[in-house]
Amino acid sequence: MNIFTAVKEKVSPLEAARFYGLNVNKNGMSICPFHDDRHPSLKLDAKHGGGFYCFGCQEHGDVISLVAGLFRIRNMDAAVRIAKDFHIKYDSKENDPDHPSEEIKKKRSADDRERFAIRRRDLCKLILETLSDMREEKWQCETKAMKILEEDELYCWIVNHINRLDASYDYLLYKSKNEILNAIETIEEEVKNDVSEFKELCKRSKGTA
Repeated sequence: MNIFTAVKEKVSPLEAARFYGLNVNKNGMSICPFHDDRHPSLKLDAKHGGGFYCFGCQEHGDVISLVAGLFRIRNMDAAVRIAKDFHIKYDSKENDPDHPSEEIKKKRSADDRERFAIRRRDLCKLILETLSDMREEKWQCETKAMKILEEDELYCWIVNHINRLDASYDYLLYKSKNEILNAIETIEEEVKNDVSEFKELCKRSKGTA
């Protein structure tokens, strides 16, 4: 039997918590050591193979991860420590890091999936929050920019006349000769007036810039 299985079958989270100094009440609750806890929020299972769960910070796991968290050590080191302190026998060959057992492989795979899920969740949350802030700032910038543009005489004049000048160009380019002859005087007058006004507004705009 490998060390992880042996430890979890012989020591409950509640037993380990009491052994390593946590004050556990009769309901199996203790002050959580993983966050600034003022009232007991850590529930410890009294059953072998059971787990623990904090209702405050949501920290959870089995007896090995509990001890690993208490002493800030690796799960393997925590398992070895528990086995030594509680005099638990196990097959040391099954704990060879170069030849991990199937249970360890499954646990590593589960841990990898959990870490991936957490990273993806946190990254998605960060992106959504940032996109929301960016859209808000973009809208405010555009609103400010539009207010400035709406007060700009040259910009407003261009908006009101540019389509008409485009239309005049298309008319001269694509209409028949007879159609153009009938309208060319009117077009010419409008175009020259627009050109004159445009140049005057450009000078005025540069003079006040």
